[in-house]
Amino acid sequence: QVFTSGSAPSPLGFGGILGTQTIDTRTSLLRPGKRLGFSSSNTSYRWRSFATYASGMHSNHWAYAVSASYRGAKEGYWPGSNYAASSFFIGLEKKLNPRHSFNFTGIYAKNKRGKNSANTQEQTDLKGVRYNAYWGEQEGEKRNARYKEVAEPLLMLTHYWEINPTTSLTTTLGYQWGHQANSRLDYQDNLNPDPTYYKNMPSYYLNQIDEAYWSLSPDEFQSLAEEDPFKQATVASLHQAEEAQLNFREQGQVDWTALYRMNHPVNGQSKIILYEDRQQNQTQAVTSHLHTALSPHLTLDAGIRYRSLQSSNFKKAVDLLGGSYFKDIDTYQEEGFRDSDLQHPNRDIHKGDTYGYQYQILGEEAEAFTLFTYQQQQLTLYIAEQLQFTTYQRDGKYQHPLFVSTSLGKSEPISFNSLGIKGGITYYFSGKHIVQANFAFYNQPPTLQNTFIHPRMNNQNIPDLRQETVYSVDGSYHLRLSSLQVKLTGYWATILHGTQLNTYYTEGLRLTDSKGMMVTELLSNLDKRHLGLELGLAYQLSPSWKISAAAGIGQAFYSRDPQLQLAAIPLAQLVNYGQAKLTNYRLANGPQTALSLDLTYRAPSFWFIGGNFNYLADSFIQFNALKRTQNFILDPEKINHPFDDLTPERLHQVLRQEKLPAYALVALHGGKSWRLVNRTILGFFVSIQNLLNTTYQTGGFEQGRHATYAEEIARSKGGHPLFGNKYWYGYGRNFFIQVYYNF
Repeated sequence: QVFTSGSAPSPLGFGGILGTQTIDTRTSLLRPGKRLGFSSSNTSYRWRSFATYASGMHSNHWAYAVSASYRGAKEGYWPGSNYAASSFFIGLEKKLNPRHSFNFTGIYAKNKRGKNSANTQEQTDLKGVRYNAYWGEQEGEKRNARYKEVAEPLLMLTHYWEINPTTSLTTTLGYQWGHQANSRLDYQDNLNPDPTYYKNMPSYYLNQIDEAYWSLSPDEFQSLAEEDPFKQATVASLHQAEEAQLNFREQGQVDWTALYRMNHPVNGQSKIILYEDRQQNQTQAVTSHLHTALSPHLTLDAGIRYRSLQSSNFKKAVDLLGGSYFKDIDTYQEEGFRDSDLQHPNRDIHKGDTYGYQYQILGEEAEAFTLFTYQQQQLTLYIAEQLQFTTYQRDGKYQHPLFVSTSLGKSEPISFNSLGIKGGITYYFSGKHIVQANFAFYNQPPTLQNTFIHPRMNNQNIPDLRQETVYSVDGSYHLRLSSLQVKLTGYWATILHGTQLNTYYTEGLRLTDSKGMMVTELLSNLDKRHLGLELGLAYQLSPSWKISAAAGIGQAFYSRDPQLQLAAIPLAQLVNYGQAKLTNYRLANGPQTALSLDLTYRAPSFWFIGGNFNYLADSFIQFNALKRTQNFILDPEKINHPFDDLTPERLHQVLRQEKLPAYALVALHGGKSWRLVNRTILGFFVSIQNLLNTTYQTGGFEQGRHATYAEEIARSKGGHPLFGNKYWYGYGRNFFIQVYYNF
């Protein structure tokens, strides 16, 4: 692996502000030898076995390497999270003569894992931090309704040409194919099988209680007359909440038996099935890279890259759960608009069939870059340029009844021309003191996910779609002494004109007769800023003792209020909600403050032990942007007038972005290796993470169910939010053990 940090130059590509990572799979560069190993863990997988062999370059000018591994768990750290991952690598290289070599690389990796759910605080209080809503027992086995499967083999053929002692050309042809699949339960007639469906939760019944109850003391409430309608209604809701709490604590999982039972009496027609959202991709690519020394001090790296993508996207019926067929209709739509495809109305589908939606995304990307590097004894300068062309096109395979003229067939191509330039300087005051500075400016096209508004249903793309513009500056100081190494970096980056799409169900918009609706939220002119300091330090206390420290202190936030528009299936056009007040809201990109300290002892007899301490803080959850528009605070019954009970203090309390608690983690690691009499090596490595079994949240998000302040308050009575924030949690105490044998 070759990694360049930040916007520093990479000879193999223009890169970005997050660094560039490449992996060289040239077979003759792999260290010759054999390696066998076995690992055990209690995180995603329980055990892993692997074997690797690399021959090195033989006298017949052939080199080959093979590697295989398997990771598996009937259940990982999270209940119901089964795991199975197999991988295989093969490399073959033939050296034709000193100037020409061909290398073939084949990679196959298939991974299938059960997911774990994000949970509200209510769910966590009732079931614990390891609660996973996605599984349930079926015939004594835990079965997860939501899994992710990835299987995308990769083939590459590379030609290495040493044109002369100062010039080389490397050209690669690549082909990748396969699929990605994410499963979940599909249902009709409002038969929601989710165990955390809001009507299954105690908060649903607590929010039915009159607001006056929450201001009464227990004695005041008990003093009310038994025949008082208010008391009777309150007691009934409290009993229902208690019953819901008991049921959720005792069950709270997917009831597979009930799903099969619901499907049996409907003349073979399933009402609930398991399906996959599936992508089947084919990618062809060609890259060519030239390296040449133009003079003793000036080198040129130049490259071209072309990539073509064909991505088929569809729903696939995986398990009919006891039934024999399933209707390809959307029961939430009105009669006449329920079919997925007007070309095949009222269609029965069976296991393995495609249904719901089907479309292709066709994409092409061409890039050319150059990197000029000038080096003298104390000075290194570089400048890199990039030109890129990107085009996307949707090809619909179904004719949707709500979008008769825009769902079937190809859309107009959407094209982007991108330009980039970056440069930098490194100055060596001596071998001990080095300063470095980099700058970057480039455009980057929006992702496919942020290009089409409803790709599953029509060809409509985001209007006035723009590329993102990135500006970045960073500077570093390096101190390199015999026993001490220090690197201090400061960075500033801004990303302008971003676009973001989010889809969720919300209530209170009053755009149609229906109380709630599924909407796609479009944020445009979304600007972000990143700035901070990073410090890395390593000090050799003695030949055996070494201390290392790292610190990252930064801020990542939105620097402008974007425009917010909503698209919904029943609506003909986008609805503009004006600006969302997001300036200075933090990005939900993990801890923005991180400190680490590591102390390791390495003995001359080839064993080592160490420990580290990590402190992570300033993590924020992802907010809902619609709540930060005027729509949230304005009373629809009164023109341009806020809700009567809305005060600045209450609004701040509702809209304040939640900051997750800081946490500290302690870890231990150690290992030992032996050189045996036949000069082979046997060794092991052990680590224990989160030694103190700290409970911590790794991220979260606001639910977008409430479009107005009135809806938010009405469903948060007595401190029991019906649609509260959801959180993910990190692993508790966990371990990793590996035993290996090199020969």
